[in-house]
Amino acid sequence: MKTPDSHRQPDKGVAKYLLTRPMQAARKPHSEDVDLWAISLADMMTLLLSFFIILLSVSSFYAGKFEQVAVSFYQAMGGKRSDVKFFSLQDIKTKMESVINIKMFNNEIKMGEGQSGISMDALGKAFFPTGSAELKPEAKLLLDELVKLLKDTPYNIIVEGHTDSVPINNLRYPSNWELSSARAASVVKYLILAGVSSSKLQAVGYADTRPRYSETTPDGHYIPENQAANRRVVILITPY
Repeated sequence: MKTPDSHRQPDKGVAKYLLTRPMQAARKPHSEDVDLWAISLADMMTLLLSFFIILLSVSSFYAGKFEQVAVSFYQAMGGKRSDVKFFSLQDIKTKMESVINIKMFNNEIKMGEGQSGISMDALGKAFFPTGSAELKPEAKLLLDELVKLLKDTPYNIIVEGHTDSVPINNLRYPSNWELSSARAASVVKYLILAGVSSSKLQAVGYADTRPRYSETTPDGHYIPENQAANRRVVILITPY
């Protein structure tokens, strides 16, 4: 006997469709949430990549480019290149090399150049008597020439004092830390008195912690020329 239409059981395929349809609809918002999370993650990764690219570019920024950027910015603001009064780092290095040759320091003072700026590397005996932080008269004359080039520049000046590893112990300088710091401070004080702004200056004493050369042979004997090279004052001129 045929079943009336009102009591007919739904086809199995239709029932399956009706059962799965609500589940598919329920999953859709969840799928959209997953997509939004992925987009946010991609944005964050892009920002991080950009950040590290900027860090890399800054870390390899050569000091000489600072002047090019500074002059370009000044010109963009309406100024002229001829209006820029301060010396470039290269100008300072070249002029000081001429002064050092004229003063005949016999290779006791050298100018150097690196990514962080330029430097004047002076053996301790060129600037100070043994075991002292009092500047020699000839060292003051050399610093006077440096001041003429630095007075109106935007650069920072870091003065480092270094000693050899031979201990010092007297009432004035109980250790090499005090001696190296006093020598760096002595140079800074003179530069300030000569007209360099104190806000641009730093004095640092390293004692014997940053030697240029090994001071002893494998069997423990001192190497006098290496000791002399490690006793030095470094004046770093940098745009940073």
